[in-house]
Amino acid sequence: MPGRKKRCRRRSRGSFPRYAGGSKKETRSARKISIPSRKQRKRRWNPVETIEDLKRRIASTEDLQSVVKTMKAMAAVKIRQFERAVEALSEYNRTVEMGLRVVLRGRPGIMVGARAGSRNRLGAVVFGSDQGMCGQLNDQIVAHAVSRMDQIPEIAKENRRVLAVGRRAGGRLEDAGQPVEGLMPVPSSVDGILPRVHELLDRIETWNREEGLDLIFLYYSRPLSGARFEPHTVNLLPLDRAWL
Repeated sequence: MPGRKKRCRRRSRGSFPRYAGGSKKETRSARKISIPSRKQRKRRWNPVETIEDLKRRIASTEDLQSVVKTMKAMAAVKIRQFERAVEALSEYNRTVEMGLRVVLRGRPGIMVGARAGSRNRLGAVVFGSDQGMCGQLNDQIVAHAVSRMDQIPEIAKENRRVLAVGRRAGGRLEDAGQPVEGLMPVPSSVDGILPRVHELLDRIETWNREEGLDLIFLYYSRPLSGARFEPHTVNLLPLDRAWL
């Protein structure tokens, strides 16, 4: 009888009994089974903490949404400012072109043409963007620029002087295998357009004076109706006589 009481106490401490017909190995494997306690089950899943966590995530998402709306509104304002600047510059450009045509037609001898028998060096300015969220703008303009430059086989890649306006465009050019000599940021406001134009003109003048470039092209995206655009090329130098 004392032995029976002793066995009962051992069982009450959490040990598993030996089942009838079971071996010692089965009994040992049963002892290894771990049953999670009530605290462990509560720690694994706490509905109150889960709901609070979801509330915090929803609140942070709403804050992010308000930030995105503010950024969109600011971007829309800047876009409209640039559109107005483009409209004003278009009229200014048309007036300058009309005057230039009159001067060159009256004095054709002052027009500088391409160097005779020489098409060995090329300069190009590719306009892209500094930031993303522009769709395929940078991919399309870079593909267009590289394709147009490749259509002049007598000018090797090492004889091209390429300047990128916009980090994204510069990166796409490097990915396409076209080295970039210089990189300029896109103006962040309308007031920054004029200083950037002066920098570009100084660089082009340096190219023409030191490198003796034969051709200089501008590649940019021309807006169409709505949000559509298309790649466009301007032959800056030498002047096209057909344009006169």
